[in-house]
Amino acid sequence: MNAPQQREELTRELTRALPAGAKPSGYSLALNFLPLLHLLAGAAFLWLVDGAVARIGAALAWIYILPPLAGRVVMALFGAPRPASGGRM
Repeated sequence: MNAPQQREELTRELTRALPAGAKPSGYSLALNFLPLLHLLAGAAFLWLVDGAVARIGAALAWIYILPPLAGRVVMALFGAPRPASGGRM
């Protein structure tokens, strides 16, 4: 499949998946900065860690352990997300 055909196929799939008139809100666009902030904060944190082994361990913990723990804290504070009407979880 060449590039124009792939582009047309992707356009058709997106047209079917999104409701008519769907536009992202400013809030949803601002949420795209969270991963960047997570990485920048991690880089600042790693700047303070001394030693190669400790720095590697801290980096792995920052990337793989912190996000699930933060998600659990958020769900404990605000509750689990509810599906849209008619949806199942």
